[in-house]
Amino acid sequence: MFDPFLRAIKRSQLLFVSLLLTSSSFVFAAESGPLVTEEPDTLVNSLELQAAASDEADNLEELAPASSELDSEYEAQAAGPELALEAEAEKVEVKVAEKEPEKELLIVPQETADSAQAQNSQPLGPVITTPKATAEVPTNPSTPLLPSYPNIKLTGTEDESLDFLWQKTFPTLKHSEPEAIQLVEQDKVKTNTEDVTVIDDRPSISIIIDDLGYNRRGMEESLSLPVEVALAILPHTPFSKKTALAATEQTRNIILHVPMENERELKLGPGGLYKSMGEKELKETLKAGIDSVPGIQGINNHMGSLLTQDTQRMEWVMEVIQPMELFFVDSLTSPNSVALTNALKFNLTTTRRDVFLDNVQDEKAIDRQFKRLVAIAKKRGKALAIGHPYPATMSYLSKRLTKLEDEGIRLISISEYIE
Repeated sequence: MFDPFLRAIKRSQLLFVSLLLTSSSFVFAAESGPLVTEEPDTLVNSLELQAAASDEADNLEELAPASSELDSEYEAQAAGPELALEAEAEKVEVKVAEKEPEKELLIVPQETADSAQAQNSQPLGPVITTPKATAEVPTNPSTPLLPSYPNIKLTGTEDESLDFLWQKTFPTLKHSEPEAIQLVEQDKVKTNTEDVTVIDDRPSISIIIDDLGYNRRGMEESLSLPVEVALAILPHTPFSKKTALAATEQTRNIILHVPMENERELKLGPGGLYKSMGEKELKETLKAGIDSVPGIQGINNHMGSLLTQDTQRMEWVMEVIQPMELFFVDSLTSPNSVALTNALKFNLTTTRRDVFLDNVQDEKAIDRQFKRLVAIAKKRGKALAIGHPYPATMSYLSKRLTKLEDEGIRLISISEYIE
Protein backbone atom coordinates (compact mmCIF):
# COMPACT_ATOMS: atom_id res chain seq x y z
CA MET A 1 0.00 0.00 0.00
CA PHE A 2 2.93 2.35 0.66
CA ASP A 3 4.52 1.80 -2.76
CA PRO A 4 2.50 4.35 -4.82
CA PHE A 5 2.92 6.95 -2.14
CA LEU A 6 6.66 6.32 -1.74
CA ARG A 7 7.18 6.33 -5.45
CA ALA A 8 5.42 9.65 -5.71
CA ILE A 9 7.54 11.09 -2.90
CA LYS A 10 10.74 9.79 -4.50
CA ARG A 11 9.79 11.20 -7.84
CA SER A 12 9.01 14.56 -6.30
CA GLN A 13 12.29 14.47 -4.40
CA LEU A 14 14.22 13.68 -7.58
CA LEU A 15 12.45 16.52 -9.34
CA PHE A 16 13.24 18.84 -6.46
CA VAL A 17 16.90 17.80 -6.48
CA SER A 18 17.12 18.30 -10.18
CA LEU A 19 15.60 21.76 -9.82
CA LEU A 20 18.09 22.59 -7.12
CA LEU A 21 20.94 21.36 -9.25
CA THR A 22 19.73 23.41 -12.17
CA SER A 23 19.33 26.53 -10.06
CA SER A 24 22.71 26.02 -8.42
CA SER A 25 24.39 25.69 -11.77
CA PHE A 26 23.06 29.10 -12.78
CA VAL A 27 24.19 30.65 -9.54
CA PHE A 28 27.60 29.00 -9.73
CA ALA A 29 28.04 30.13 -13.31
CA ALA A 30 27.04 33.72 -12.46
CA GLU A 31 29.40 33.93 -9.58
CA SER A 32 32.37 32.14 -11.13
CA GLY A 33 32.48 33.53 -14.61
CA PRO A 34 30.85 35.48 -17.23
CA LEU A 35 27.15 35.26 -17.97
CA VAL A 36 26.47 32.21 -20.03
CA THR A 37 23.29 32.09 -21.94
CA GLU A 38 21.42 28.83 -22.12
CA GLU A 39 21.31 26.88 -25.17
CA PRO A 40 17.92 26.49 -26.71
CA ASP A 41 17.96 22.74 -25.98
CA THR A 42 18.84 23.25 -22.36
CA LEU A 43 16.03 25.76 -21.89
CA VAL A 44 13.55 23.39 -23.38
CA ASN A 45 14.64 20.67 -21.02
CA SER A 46 14.25 22.95 -18.06
CA LEU A 47 10.75 23.88 -19.04
CA GLU A 48 9.84 20.21 -19.45
CA LEU A 49 11.16 19.40 -15.99
CA GLN A 50 9.08 22.19 -14.48
CA ALA A 51 5.96 20.95 -16.21
CA ALA A 52 6.66 17.40 -15.08
CA ALA A 53 7.15 18.60 -11.53
CA SER A 54 3.79 20.38 -11.66
CA ASP A 55 2.08 17.25 -12.93
CA GLU A 56 3.70 15.14 -10.21
CA ALA A 57 2.47 17.55 -7.58
CA ASP A 58 -1.09 17.26 -8.89
CA ASN A 59 -0.79 13.50 -8.93
CA LEU A 60 0.50 13.58 -5.39
CA GLU A 61 -2.57 15.53 -4.24
CA GLU A 62 -4.89 13.01 -5.90
CA LEU A 63 -3.05 10.04 -4.46
CA ALA A 64 -2.94 11.39 -0.93
CA PRO A 65 -6.60 10.56 0.03
CA ALA A 66 -6.48 7.14 -1.64
CA SER A 67 -3.19 6.39 0.00
CA SER A 68 -4.60 7.41 3.34
CA GLU A 69 -7.57 5.04 2.93
CA LEU A 70 -5.29 2.22 1.81
CA ASP A 71 -3.04 2.79 4.79
CA SER A 72 -6.01 2.65 7.18
CA GLU A 73 -7.24 -0.59 5.62
CA TYR A 74 -3.77 -2.10 5.80
CA GLU A 75 -3.40 -1.09 9.40
CA ALA A 76 -6.78 -2.62 10.25
CA GLN A 77 -5.88 -5.94 8.65
CA ALA A 78 -2.46 -6.00 10.25
CA ALA A 79 -3.49 -4.93 13.75
CA GLY A 80 -6.76 -6.92 14.12
CA PRO A 81 -10.42 -5.97 14.93
CA GLU A 82 -9.50 -3.94 18.05
CA LEU A 83 -7.26 -1.52 16.11
CA ALA A 84 -9.79 -1.41 13.31
CA LEU A 85 -12.40 -0.14 15.75
CA GLU A 86 -9.89 2.38 17.07
CA ALA A 87 -9.17 3.53 13.52
CA GLU A 88 -12.88 3.96 12.91
CA ALA A 89 -13.14 5.82 16.19
CA GLU A 90 -10.41 8.21 15.06
CA LYS A 91 -12.25 8.99 11.85
CA VAL A 92 -15.80 9.21 13.29
CA GLU A 93 -16.70 11.67 15.94
CA VAL A 94 -19.21 10.15 18.38
CA LYS A 95 -20.95 12.23 20.97
CA VAL A 96 -21.61 10.10 24.05
CA ALA A 97 -24.18 11.34 26.55
CA GLU A 98 -23.33 11.57 30.15
CA LYS A 99 -24.27 8.37 32.03
CA GLU A 100 -27.35 8.80 34.11
CA PRO A 101 -27.34 7.00 37.45
CA GLU A 102 -29.17 3.62 37.45
CA LYS A 103 -30.70 4.16 34.03
CA GLU A 104 -33.12 1.32 33.15
CA LEU A 105 -33.02 -0.25 29.73
CA LEU A 106 -36.31 0.51 28.04
CA ILE A 107 -37.61 -1.90 25.46
CA VAL A 108 -40.14 -0.30 23.13
CA PRO A 109 -41.85 -1.41 19.92
CA GLN A 110 -40.46 -0.36 16.54
CA GLU A 111 -43.08 2.34 15.94
CA THR A 112 -42.31 4.07 19.23
CA ALA A 113 -38.55 3.97 18.55
CA ASP A 114 -38.98 5.46 15.07
CA SER A 115 -41.16 8.24 16.47
CA ALA A 116 -38.65 9.05 19.23
CA GLN A 117 -35.72 9.17 16.84
CA ALA A 118 -37.65 11.41 14.46
CA GLN A 119 -38.38 13.94 17.22
CA ASN A 120 -34.88 13.63 18.80
CA SER A 121 -36.62 12.95 22.10
CA GLN A 122 -35.27 9.44 22.65
CA PRO A 123 -33.15 9.16 25.86
CA LEU A 124 -29.45 8.86 25.24
CA GLY A 125 -28.01 5.39 25.14
CA PRO A 126 -28.57 2.30 22.99
CA VAL A 127 -32.09 1.64 21.74
CA ILE A 128 -33.35 -1.93 21.43
CA THR A 129 -36.34 -2.27 19.19
CA THR A 130 -38.83 -5.11 19.10
CA PRO A 131 -41.03 -6.48 16.35
CA LYS A 132 -44.32 -4.72 15.92
CA ALA A 133 -47.01 -6.09 18.18
CA THR A 134 -50.76 -5.58 18.09
CA ALA A 135 -51.10 -5.52 21.87
CA GLU A 136 -51.37 -2.20 23.64
CA VAL A 137 -48.25 -0.77 25.28
CA PRO A 138 -48.73 -0.45 29.02
CA THR A 139 -48.51 3.03 30.42
CA ASN A 140 -46.52 1.82 33.40
CA PRO A 141 -42.85 1.75 32.31
CA SER A 142 -41.98 -0.56 35.19
CA THR A 143 -43.73 -3.43 33.36
CA PRO A 144 -41.70 -4.08 30.22
CA LEU A 145 -43.13 -6.15 27.42
CA LEU A 146 -41.61 -9.44 26.40
CA PRO A 147 -40.34 -9.48 22.80
CA SER A 148 -43.00 -10.65 20.34
CA TYR A 149 -45.32 -11.76 23.15
CA PRO A 150 -48.83 -10.36 23.61
CA ASN A 151 -49.49 -8.02 26.50
CA ILE A 152 -50.92 -10.03 29.41
CA LYS A 153 -53.20 -8.37 31.91
CA LEU A 154 -53.43 -10.53 35.00
CA THR A 155 -56.19 -10.12 37.52
CA GLY A 156 -57.06 -11.86 40.75
CA THR A 157 -55.21 -15.07 41.36
CA GLU A 158 -54.56 -15.70 37.68
CA ASP A 159 -51.06 -14.31 37.95
CA GLU A 160 -50.21 -17.21 40.25
CA SER A 161 -51.29 -19.85 37.75
CA LEU A 162 -48.49 -21.18 35.57
CA ASP A 163 -51.00 -22.98 33.42
CA PHE A 164 -52.81 -19.69 32.77
CA LEU A 165 -49.54 -17.98 31.80
CA TRP A 166 -48.69 -20.84 29.49
CA GLN A 167 -52.02 -20.68 27.68
CA LYS A 168 -51.94 -16.90 27.37
CA THR A 169 -48.34 -16.77 26.16
CA PHE A 170 -48.61 -19.70 23.76
CA PRO A 171 -52.31 -19.81 22.80
CA THR A 172 -51.72 -22.24 19.93
CA LEU A 173 -49.95 -24.78 22.11
CA LYS A 174 -51.57 -27.10 24.57
CA HIS A 175 -49.86 -27.43 27.89
CA SER A 176 -50.49 -31.04 28.68
CA GLU A 177 -50.34 -32.29 32.22
CA PRO A 178 -50.06 -35.98 33.02
CA GLU A 179 -53.40 -37.28 34.07
CA ALA A 180 -53.68 -37.80 37.79
CA ILE A 181 -54.11 -41.38 38.81
CA GLN A 182 -57.23 -41.80 40.81
CA LEU A 183 -56.69 -44.14 43.72
CA VAL A 184 -59.73 -46.13 44.79
CA GLU A 185 -59.90 -48.03 48.00
CA GLN A 186 -60.30 -51.74 47.52
CA ASP A 187 -63.41 -51.94 49.66
CA LYS A 188 -65.11 -49.23 47.57
CA VAL A 189 -64.62 -50.97 44.22
CA LYS A 190 -67.93 -52.21 42.89
CA THR A 191 -67.89 -55.51 41.03
CA ASN A 192 -70.54 -56.37 38.49
CA THR A 193 -71.68 -59.71 39.83
CA GLU A 194 -73.79 -60.33 36.73
CA ASP A 195 -70.67 -60.51 34.55
CA VAL A 196 -68.50 -62.44 37.01
CA THR A 197 -69.41 -66.04 37.83
CA VAL A 198 -67.50 -67.68 40.65
CA ILE A 199 -67.62 -71.46 40.52
CA ASP A 200 -67.16 -73.28 43.81
CA ASP A 201 -66.57 -76.94 42.99
CA ARG A 202 -66.47 -78.13 46.59
CA PRO A 203 -68.89 -80.94 47.51
CA SER A 204 -72.20 -79.57 48.82
CA ILE A 205 -74.82 -80.92 51.19
CA SER A 206 -78.29 -79.72 52.11
CA ILE A 207 -80.42 -80.73 55.12
CA ILE A 208 -84.16 -80.60 55.84
CA ILE A 209 -85.63 -81.00 59.34
CA ASP A 210 -89.10 -82.63 59.12
CA ASP A 211 -92.10 -82.89 61.46
CA LEU A 212 -91.92 -79.38 62.97
CA GLY A 213 -94.95 -77.62 64.48
CA TYR A 214 -96.04 -79.82 67.35
CA ASN A 215 -93.77 -78.58 70.13
CA ARG A 216 -91.73 -75.57 71.16
CA ARG A 217 -88.55 -77.46 71.89
CA GLY A 218 -88.30 -78.80 68.35
CA MET A 219 -88.99 -75.32 66.98
CA GLU A 220 -86.34 -73.59 69.07
CA GLU A 221 -83.63 -76.20 68.51
CA SER A 222 -84.17 -76.29 64.77
CA LEU A 223 -84.10 -72.48 64.56
CA SER A 224 -80.70 -72.53 66.30
CA LEU A 225 -79.16 -74.53 63.45
CA PRO A 226 -77.42 -72.73 60.54
CA VAL A 227 -79.85 -70.86 58.30
CA GLU A 228 -78.96 -73.12 55.36
CA VAL A 229 -80.95 -75.89 57.11
CA ALA A 230 -84.55 -75.88 55.79
CA LEU A 231 -87.57 -76.44 58.06
CA ALA A 232 -90.46 -78.67 56.94
CA ILE A 233 -93.55 -77.69 58.99
CA LEU A 234 -96.66 -79.81 59.36
CA PRO A 235 -99.98 -78.02 58.52
CA HIS A 236 -102.50 -76.96 61.17
CA THR A 237 -100.17 -77.62 64.13
CA PRO A 238 -99.83 -75.53 67.31
CA PHE A 239 -96.45 -73.99 66.39
CA SER A 240 -96.66 -74.06 62.61
CA LYS A 241 -97.23 -70.33 62.06
CA LYS A 242 -94.89 -69.27 64.81
CA THR A 243 -92.13 -71.49 63.48
CA ALA A 244 -92.72 -70.25 59.91
CA LEU A 245 -92.60 -66.58 60.92
CA ALA A 246 -89.41 -67.06 62.92
CA ALA A 247 -87.80 -68.90 60.02
CA THR A 248 -88.84 -66.14 57.61
CA GLU A 249 -87.07 -63.56 59.77
CA GLN A 250 -83.93 -65.67 59.46
CA THR A 251 -84.36 -65.82 55.65
CA ARG A 252 -84.49 -69.58 55.99
CA ASN A 253 -86.24 -71.87 53.50
CA ILE A 254 -89.67 -73.09 54.66
CA ILE A 255 -91.39 -76.20 53.31
CA LEU A 256 -94.92 -77.49 53.90
CA HIS A 257 -94.57 -81.05 55.24
CA VAL A 258 -97.72 -82.60 53.66
CA PRO A 259 -98.98 -85.78 55.45
CA MET A 260 -99.70 -88.58 52.96
CA GLU A 261 -101.14 -92.03 53.44
CA ASN A 262 -98.59 -94.73 54.27
CA GLU A 263 -98.60 -98.46 53.88
CA ARG A 264 -98.62 -99.09 57.62
CA GLU A 265 -101.85 -97.16 58.16
CA LEU A 266 -100.30 -94.77 60.67
CA LYS A 267 -102.31 -91.73 61.65
CA LEU A 268 -101.53 -88.66 59.54
CA GLY A 269 -102.97 -85.83 61.63
CA PRO A 270 -104.72 -82.73 60.26
CA GLY A 271 -104.29 -81.92 56.56
CA GLY A 272 -103.48 -85.51 55.53
CA LEU A 273 -104.05 -86.75 51.97
CA TYR A 274 -105.54 -90.20 51.45
CA LYS A 275 -105.82 -92.45 48.49
CA SER A 276 -109.58 -92.69 49.05
CA MET A 277 -110.07 -88.96 48.40
CA GLY A 278 -111.44 -87.69 45.14
CA GLU A 279 -109.78 -85.00 43.08
CA LYS A 280 -111.76 -82.09 44.54
CA GLU A 281 -111.35 -83.14 48.15
CA LEU A 282 -107.65 -83.86 47.78
CA LYS A 283 -106.94 -80.54 46.11
CA GLU A 284 -108.98 -78.54 48.63
CA THR A 285 -107.23 -80.27 51.54
CA LEU A 286 -103.84 -79.55 50.02
CA LYS A 287 -104.65 -75.87 49.38
CA ALA A 288 -105.88 -75.44 52.95
CA GLY A 289 -102.65 -76.91 54.27
CA ILE A 290 -100.57 -74.54 52.09
CA ASP A 291 -102.49 -71.53 53.38
CA SER A 292 -101.96 -72.58 57.00
CA VAL A 293 -98.18 -72.08 56.87
CA PRO A 294 -97.12 -68.64 55.65
CA GLY A 295 -94.07 -68.07 53.48
CA ILE A 296 -93.44 -71.53 52.13
CA GLN A 297 -91.29 -72.05 49.00
CA GLY A 298 -92.09 -75.74 48.39
CA ILE A 299 -93.57 -78.96 49.76
CA ASN A 300 -92.40 -82.47 50.62
CA ASN A 301 -94.26 -85.58 51.76
CA HIS A 302 -94.64 -86.74 55.37
CA MET A 303 -94.69 -90.57 55.25
CA GLY A 304 -96.69 -91.23 52.00
CA SER A 305 -95.28 -94.61 51.14
CA LEU A 306 -98.71 -95.53 49.72
CA LEU A 307 -99.93 -92.31 48.14
CA THR A 308 -96.65 -91.51 46.38
CA GLN A 309 -97.05 -94.70 44.40
CA ASP A 310 -100.37 -93.47 42.99
CA THR A 311 -99.79 -91.68 39.69
CA GLN A 312 -103.26 -90.09 39.53
CA ARG A 313 -103.08 -88.60 43.04
CA MET A 314 -99.56 -87.35 42.40
CA GLU A 315 -100.79 -85.56 39.26
CA TRP A 316 -103.49 -83.83 41.30
CA VAL A 317 -100.85 -82.70 43.79
CA MET A 318 -98.66 -81.25 41.01
CA GLU A 319 -101.64 -79.49 39.43
CA VAL A 320 -102.16 -77.60 42.69
CA ILE A 321 -98.62 -76.48 43.31
CA GLN A 322 -97.65 -75.71 39.69
CA PRO A 323 -99.49 -72.33 39.50
CA MET A 324 -98.01 -71.40 42.87
CA GLU A 325 -94.49 -71.99 41.52
CA LEU A 326 -93.57 -74.18 44.48
CA PHE A 327 -90.83 -76.80 44.24
CA PHE A 328 -91.36 -80.42 45.25
CA VAL A 329 -89.03 -82.66 47.26
CA ASP A 330 -89.71 -86.39 47.19
CA SER A 331 -88.87 -87.74 50.66
CA LEU A 332 -88.63 -91.13 48.98
CA THR A 333 -90.36 -93.16 51.65
CA SER A 334 -90.95 -95.84 49.06
CA PRO A 335 -88.62 -97.09 46.35
CA ASN A 336 -91.64 -97.26 44.08
CA SER A 337 -92.49 -93.56 44.38
CA VAL A 338 -93.69 -91.77 41.22
CA ALA A 339 -93.76 -88.33 42.80
CA LEU A 340 -90.49 -87.15 41.17
CA THR A 341 -91.59 -88.41 37.75
CA ASN A 342 -94.88 -86.53 37.90
CA ALA A 343 -93.19 -83.35 39.14
CA LEU A 344 -90.88 -83.44 36.13
CA LYS A 345 -93.87 -84.04 33.86
CA PHE A 346 -95.34 -80.75 35.12
CA ASN A 347 -92.03 -78.95 34.70
CA LEU A 348 -91.66 -78.33 38.39
CA THR A 349 -88.39 -77.73 40.15
CA THR A 350 -87.85 -80.97 41.98
CA THR A 351 -85.38 -83.29 43.66
CA ARG A 352 -85.35 -86.26 46.06
CA ARG A 353 -83.77 -87.31 49.33
CA ASP A 354 -80.49 -89.26 49.49
CA VAL A 355 -80.07 -90.07 53.19
CA PHE A 356 -82.25 -90.30 56.34
CA LEU A 357 -80.04 -89.21 59.20
CA ASP A 358 -81.93 -90.50 62.23
CA ASN A 359 -83.90 -93.66 61.56
CA VAL A 360 -81.96 -94.78 64.63
CA GLN A 361 -81.96 -92.04 67.26
CA ASP A 362 -78.37 -92.39 68.39
CA GLU A 363 -75.50 -90.03 67.68
CA LYS A 364 -73.19 -92.81 66.54
CA ALA A 365 -75.84 -94.06 64.11
CA ILE A 366 -76.50 -90.51 63.01
CA ASP A 367 -72.74 -90.00 62.47
CA ARG A 368 -72.63 -93.06 60.20
CA GLN A 369 -75.48 -91.69 58.15
CA PHE A 370 -73.84 -88.26 58.01
CA LYS A 371 -70.59 -89.79 56.71
CA ARG A 372 -72.64 -91.57 54.08
CA LEU A 373 -74.13 -88.19 53.11
CA VAL A 374 -70.66 -86.65 52.73
CA ALA A 375 -69.45 -89.59 50.66
CA ILE A 376 -72.34 -89.23 48.23
CA ALA A 377 -71.64 -85.49 47.95
CA LYS A 378 -67.97 -86.12 47.18
CA LYS A 379 -68.90 -88.68 44.55
CA ARG A 380 -71.79 -86.87 42.90
CA GLY A 381 -71.01 -83.24 43.85
CA LYS A 382 -74.01 -82.78 46.16
CA ALA A 383 -76.37 -84.75 48.40
CA LEU A 384 -79.61 -84.16 50.35
CA ALA A 385 -80.44 -85.46 53.84
CA ILE A 386 -83.59 -85.39 55.95
CA GLY A 387 -83.61 -85.39 59.75
CA HIS A 388 -86.10 -84.84 62.58
CA PRO A 389 -86.14 -82.67 65.71
CA TYR A 390 -85.00 -85.46 67.95
CA PRO A 391 -82.68 -84.51 70.80
CA ALA A 392 -79.89 -86.76 69.46
CA THR A 393 -80.21 -85.28 65.96
CA MET A 394 -80.21 -81.65 67.17
CA SER A 395 -77.23 -82.27 69.43
CA TYR A 396 -75.21 -83.95 66.70
CA LEU A 397 -75.94 -81.41 63.97
CA SER A 398 -75.21 -78.43 66.21
CA LYS A 399 -71.65 -79.75 66.66
CA ARG A 400 -71.02 -81.39 63.30
CA LEU A 401 -72.10 -78.63 60.96
CA THR A 402 -69.49 -76.21 62.34
CA LYS A 403 -66.68 -78.48 61.05
CA LEU A 404 -67.79 -78.71 57.43
CA GLU A 405 -65.66 -75.81 56.16
CA ASP A 406 -62.51 -77.40 57.56
CA GLU A 407 -63.37 -80.58 55.67
CA GLY A 408 -63.94 -78.73 52.40
CA ILE A 409 -67.70 -79.37 52.42
CA ARG A 410 -70.28 -76.70 51.69
CA LEU A 411 -73.64 -76.48 53.48
CA ILE A 412 -76.20 -74.93 51.12
CA SER A 413 -79.92 -74.15 51.26
CA ILE A 414 -82.49 -76.36 49.59
CA SER A 415 -83.40 -73.60 47.12
CA GLU A 416 -79.76 -73.41 45.99
CA TYR A 417 -79.54 -77.18 45.92
CA ILE A 418 -82.40 -77.68 43.47
CA GLU A 419 -81.37 -74.91 41.05
